[in-house]
Amino acid sequence: MTTEKGSKSLTIARSKRLTRRVFCQAAACVLLLSTLLLPAGARAADSLHILAATYPAYLATLTAVQGIDNVDCDLLVAASRGCPHDYAMSPQDRMKLESAQVLVLNGAGFEPFLDENLLASLKALKIEAGKGLPELAQIEPLAGPGHDHGHGDGAGNPHYFSSPVRFSHMVSTIALDLSEEFPALKDALQANALAFAKKAQALEKEMDALSGARVQVVLQHDTLAWFFHDMHLPVEAVLQQGSEEGPSPALLLALAGRIRKDGAPCLLVSEPQFAGKSLDVLARETSAARVELDPVVTGPVTFKGTAADYYLTVMQANISAVRAALTK
Repeated sequence: MTTEKGSKSLTIARSKRLTRRVFCQAAACVLLLSTLLLPAGARAADSLHILAATYPAYLATLTAVQGIDNVDCDLLVAASRGCPHDYAMSPQDRMKLESAQVLVLNGAGFEPFLDENLLASLKALKIEAGKGLPELAQIEPLAGPGHDHGHGDGAGNPHYFSSPVRFSHMVSTIALDLSEEFPALKDALQANALAFAKKAQALEKEMDALSGARVQVVLQHDTLAWFFHDMHLPVEAVLQQGSEEGPSPALLLALAGRIRKDGAPCLLVSEPQFAGKSLDVLARETSAARVELDPVVTGPVTFKGTAADYYLTVMQANISAVRAALTK
């Protein structure tokens, strides 16, 4: 039978344990709150959460942070989505945006669903990977002249990522901006950017070797405009914008007539994410060579090697395909 003295001792012991538990919980809450209130750079020592708005920005970010501990990168728009024409965010997307420490954008209007007001409301560090690159004029698609290009109000063609040298610029920009905000990562980020730049320059030399060829390039979509711009091969026409229907038969026949009249060899370029019916018509009418190139606007989120390896392999295949078509 418990004595009065023993009962009091038990009560005191329980009270002390409860007090310690409450104190520990309060201390944990204070620690969590103080951590959340720290500047982003101060939290980087533990972990860094980066959100890439679209797949090309995701590839560039992974390339910049390759091998750096405690840094993770997530993707906002699904990797299978392609160019975010008419993309509408979900509540889950908004939660991702609000929890990210860093948001990486392609820029130049490529992400029209992320308007200025929304971006201004986010606490994340915003990095526009394509900033500093020159403008490349949009080519009016044959289907639907005068319509909305689907990439917001950005000036020029925003598909920098389809050119290795421009993609390298994106990687370097991400590395530089992260270095300024998180100095502890500077050496690793700069090393990654430099290593990739050297490999991109090797591809650029291969592209330069193909420049000057007398050829008429017809693109299914303007995603690859930067690729051919940096190969110094002029684009004669772009057939469509986004996933809408291609040009009418009359417009295609008129284009085929111009191609035949010019007399130069023609290269018809398709992309994996679009049906190629319009190019089928042009191929029949002109006997032009046809290639399918991958602008890396879609792709995997896990890789056998690294994201950089994946990008370089795809671009090497694109260059080889164009070389083979031009030398037939």
